[in-house]
Amino acid sequence: MKPPGGAQSPRGAGSRGSGGARRTFPPRITALLLAAALVAAWMFSSKRAAQAGSGTQVRAPSPPPRAALNEVAAARDAGGTLAVGTMVVAASENRVDAGAPAVVKLVGTGPAHTAAAQQPGLFASLPHSSLGGGGSGSRGRAASVSGGDLGAGAVASSGGRAEAPAPQGQVEQEECRPSLIVVLTSHKTGTAQARCITEMLEQRYLMQGAARHDHHPPHLHAAAEFAAERLQTQLSGAAGGSGGLYCPSVKLYSSGHHLPRLEDEACPGTLPCPCEGQQERCLSTEAGTIDIPGGSTTVVQVIRNPIDAVLSAYEYHTQTPAPEEWLEQMLMQNMTGWLYSGGVPYDALDALGAFHQALPADSFYSFLRRLPQERGVKLQWWMSSWELYGFARQYASLAVQPGLRFVPLRFEDLQSRFNATARVMLEAFAERLPQLGVEQMLAEVQACHVSSWDHALLASHTHVTNRHPALRRHLRGVLMGDPEIAGRLCQLSAVFGYAPEVPECGGDGGGSGAAAAAGAGQQQGEEEGQAPVDKSRH
Repeated sequence: MKPPGGAQSPRGAGSRGSGGARRTFPPRITALLLAAALVAAWMFSSKRAAQAGSGTQVRAPSPPPRAALNEVAAARDAGGTLAVGTMVVAASENRVDAGAPAVVKLVGTGPAHTAAAQQPGLFASLPHSSLGGGGSGSRGRAASVSGGDLGAGAVASSGGRAEAPAPQGQVEQEECRPSLIVVLTSHKTGTAQARCITEMLEQRYLMQGAARHDHHPPHLHAAAEFAAERLQTQLSGAAGGSGGLYCPSVKLYSSGHHLPRLEDEACPGTLPCPCEGQQERCLSTEAGTIDIPGGSTTVVQVIRNPIDAVLSAYEYHTQTPAPEEWLEQMLMQNMTGWLYSGGVPYDALDALGAFHQALPADSFYSFLRRLPQERGVKLQWWMSSWELYGFARQYASLAVQPGLRFVPLRFEDLQSRFNATARVMLEAFAERLPQLGVEQMLAEVQACHVSSWDHALLASHTHVTNRHPALRRHLRGVLMGDPEIAGRLCQLSAVFGYAPEVPECGGDGGGSGAAAAAGAGQQQGEEEGQAPVDKSRH
């Protein structure tokens, strides 16, 4: 660049002086100039970092137009209402079934309903372009700063990555008590689908590090310990430097297996069952206390008819190849000992050949596949019973535990009435995360329902089961024809509120609401000779 007048700059080409000879600087001056440049760059970056914590807004992406939301939704409901606990919302969109009634079957939370009682989410396999958040380098994340813990230096927005503020000097460490969102699922109750939704929530609205998912909780205090943890700030150059700790105003914890009761902490195992001394009593539905801090806490638990959960687990575990590594790593002899020590009757396991027919090198997977299906599905029931009973104890406990906003949702409704049920979930999240845009998120989470997948993904994904409806009906009859198993399945069905819909448990079998409508629709398709894929993420 030349200065005004056209004369060549003293710093121009060749850095030559008036005599034309190249002018060089002594090494000491060169070193001083380099040091000055580094100091100037550091001061500039420090100023930028300080500005990031002074209320500067990150520009949020524009929400999609209402027409776009209508376009993703398959149909509209007919003006019904949806109630969960004290929440009543309009069920205005129906993703799958436009003809079904607009009332989603919900689960009560009173004592009457309880008297009887790290694998990655599927979201990771979906293209980011379908999630409304851009590629991996442009995923939005906005801060939640409604509480006072973050101070005035926090960034609050509805899009873009938010960084934690640096601590202002040495501040006394107070107890970290953020607002808490907890999402609990179990094996074959919609873990992958719930993870898809919560990952989108995390990426758009939560501080980095303020969300955690345990496929299998390491201990019964996992949720409470995570809630109390302070996070490390990522900023540098501001007061306090990097490495300081802060408490975000909102955290999200999710789990794919049940959290045990505090009353069972002295019992054997990392996720203990009720016990008498060292004898485990895992097949119990007794309520207790789950270690989830109360106060500003919302807990969503996604439940499912336990009979269908077992049938789905059997089909999932007998796929070829094995869908999970542990199936081939767990020796059948070890599995049998674990089941027996947990309270599964010896005679039941012996009748299935678990003690005498399993070869020393048999894995649970190889033995399960080798058994006739009528015996294999029974073995699957006993294998699933540990988690089903634990999930029932968790449900019975949370339904009456004080200090929590408990929102139980049905897996069946999440499939057949996706928009209405997802809206309830998002509205519950918004109670702790006021800046959450429910309508925008509802448009984005359409990618979490299998109706948005192409045929290739539906056909290949291991979590889509019920590809053989006639076989599933047959195996259901096998389970409910066994008095020991049927009695226990009816006990669990009563805890979760499904017993009135199960004829073998004294119900009329008709059900009500969207779940019944969806079941009738699928049955009609099968009677007409079609082979519909169960569009469920199990």
